[in-house]
Amino acid sequence: MLLGGASGMAVDLDDLKGSRVLLVGRSEGHFTYYDSIIEALLDRGAQVALWYVQGWTDKNDAALKSFRLKRPDLQVDWVPRRDDLWRRLAFALRELRSFAWYLRRSDASAFYIRRWQGYLSGWLGRAATSRLGRRILRRPTADRLFALAERLIPPFPDAVERLRRFRPDVVIVSPSNMRFSEEVEYVKACRSLGLPVAVLVQTWDSLTTKGLLQIVPDVLLVWHGQHRRAARDLHGIAEGRVRIVGAPFFDKWLREVGASTEADAANRPAPYVLYLGSSKNIAVDEAWVAKALRRAFEQHWHPMMRRVEVQIRPHPANLRPFKAIEGDGLRVARTSLPQDSADTGEFLDLARGALAVVGINTSGMLDTVILDCPTIALRLDEYLETQIMTPHFQAMVASGAMYEEASFEAAADRVMAIWRGDDDAAAARRHFRKNMIWPGGAGVTAGGIVASVVGELSRRGAAGGSGRHSVPGVARTAA
Repeated sequence: MLLGGASGMAVDLDDLKGSRVLLVGRSEGHFTYYDSIIEALLDRGAQVALWYVQGWTDKNDAALKSFRLKRPDLQVDWVPRRDDLWRRLAFALRELRSFAWYLRRSDASAFYIRRWQGYLSGWLGRAATSRLGRRILRRPTADRLFALAERLIPPFPDAVERLRRFRPDVVIVSPSNMRFSEEVEYVKACRSLGLPVAVLVQTWDSLTTKGLLQIVPDVLLVWHGQHRRAARDLHGIAEGRVRIVGAPFFDKWLREVGASTEADAANRPAPYVLYLGSSKNIAVDEAWVAKALRRAFEQHWHPMMRRVEVQIRPHPANLRPFKAIEGDGLRVARTSLPQDSADTGEFLDLARGALAVVGINTSGMLDTVILDCPTIALRLDEYLETQIMTPHFQAMVASGAMYEEASFEAAADRVMAIWRGDDDAAAARRHFRKNMIWPGGAGVTAGGIVASVVGELSRRGAAGGSGRHSVPGVARTAA
């Protein structure tokens, strides 16, 4: 049975009973990026196994533990890293290839080039980052040589053997393009066995600020049209291999969308703005930003604004800068990744209770836009390379769903206007949700759309037979 979503996308609601689906991930802490996919697959009768690569264990596994209490039918296992003689060469070449990819890109900021340069070590790193080395790496010929080397390196025998024993109908791998992405070995092993394999884009900026997708899967599962263009223009993946499915990570908010925030605005005992902290990669210490924002409220021309406090929700991996600034209109909230109902409920209460949300460049600002909270990006010269010059931030601002202000005073004026009911971005936020997050239409989760694509891959694989599944070689980058 097929249903058409609001985007015209067909959503296959046939069940997957008897299908064996394997998802290979990087870390338990990433579980919330694909939990709605696993739930949709299990609901449709699929046998689902989740494999994590040993060595990337994460203490943030509350979401996985909670899910398994509800769905004990999910199989979870840990598999070893590649440990044969090819390992060192394979990973060195992949890191070097991603660095060369950044050098060739016209949209790459100096920050991300330097960051990837820092991943290179030893004599190879010194040679690659020299003036001559950079000149060589920028040439298209260099990438063709990298692609040839990737094809010549055999797949990890252990991964091949485990796949043979498990005999999945479809494999999903995510993210496969971060530094030392061990899970890419399973994309390579699937290719050698002719198993249908899909790669799931994990985050908004996965295709622009992470590494190159080294091996082309049968299907790349992306959130929206901007991802599809990045896959084509930056990673050399044909549009026919790309499926827009929406953002599974944000399915947790689907039931909350549409709930009114007017009652919250009318009954705030102490008005506040929620400040969302960024990761260290974006802003090492942004405590001064929160203090300057509060100062702008204190000095505002309208006395009503002088009462507005700043509630700070630090990034879970960047807590230290905010520890010493609480008081005098600044409050630091408890923070953690929104993994279970308690975490998501706390985040929801903070966001919905705020006059507006303010930040530099953090994924939490996507959450608040989706939740229909007026969200303001402070455009500051201090964060030029990690904010204004990043493609995903530019795309977010261009959508109109998020305000952009170049000074603390302008941000205070914007908060004042929103408080008075002047919210020009409301329609753009609705459009953003429809086109960037849930393209399947009202009530259709991104995880459900992924399950439908898995069904298509499973039937295609069954029709074609093992070993006859045609997959291209290695990803090529745009010249």
